[in-house]
Amino acid sequence: MRQRWRQFYASGDFKTSEEGIECFRWYFKEKVKPSKFLTGRINGKDRPFLADLEWLMLPSNFAKVLEGKYS
Repeated sequence: MRQRWRQFYASGDFKTSEEGIECFRWYFKEKVKPSKFLTGRINGKDRPFLADLEWLMLPSNFAKVLEGKYS
């Protein structure tokens, strides 16, 4: 999570800690929460996939979620 925080900060997406927290709040509320796939509400197999925090913070997965791949 620290790495994604630094990534957001370096790109100029936020300037203060409060803005950074709001960016992450937006990520989880607007991108992760509505996704049936990421939250395990789709069961295409015996066990549904459920994205954990570690998975969501991996650089490639983080980018895919931001791009709306799992919407």
